[in-house]
Amino acid sequence: MKGPARGFRWIVGASTHGYWWGSYEVDKARLFARYLRRGGVVYDIGAHVGYYSLIAARAVGPEGSVVAFEPDARNLSFLEEHVRSNELDQVEIVRAAVGASTRSDARFLVGDHPATGRLHELGTQPVEVVSLDDFLTGRDRGPDIVKIDIEGGEAEALSGARRLLMRYRPLVFLATHGSHAERLSLKILSDVGYDPEKLDEGEYIVRPPGATGK
Repeated sequence: MKGPARGFRWIVGASTHGYWWGSYEVDKARLFARYLRRGGVVYDIGAHVGYYSLIAARAVGPEGSVVAFEPDARNLSFLEEHVRSNELDQVEIVRAAVGASTRSDARFLVGDHPATGRLHELGTQPVEVVSLDDFLTGRDRGPDIVKIDIEGGEAEALSGARRLLMRYRPLVFLATHGSHAERLSLKILSDVGYDPEKLDEGEYIVRPPGATGK
């Protein structure tokens, strides 16, 4: 691979060629990498086939951890192989979507592109859903950075993460899909003291109270 994920093994055909050419969302990926720290904890919500998880894994190193949440069976097969072939023991894969509450009766609708699937009642793929607040139960440490890109489900994911946001105050990289999801997501974050900075249409870096920009 080239670009922000240079040097990693990658399966050609896993997704757009821009991933392994290093041209996909290059400015966003570099900004994301700039905030990562050795030994840090990163949650990649909507990990897809692992592009951002690989970038995060390199930065946090073996003493850190990356938790990659992905529900789609097709994407999971590539994600797991990318983690395995690059020997990234610091990456934990969670085979579930992230939502407002934990449940086992959700459906996943596969999109026209492997990166555009989403939770939907008309979906054909049964999936698990976990709330981040539930996921944290019994874990020793919360995330320093949370990346969310889940095709319109962002507000539900954030509504199930209020305790996480208030306790651990992670930096949030947020991609919203649609004005409704954007408005609700920003309100949830604002209600717990976060300050959004718009990066592009529907995309934000959202800092916790007291954080300064870089």
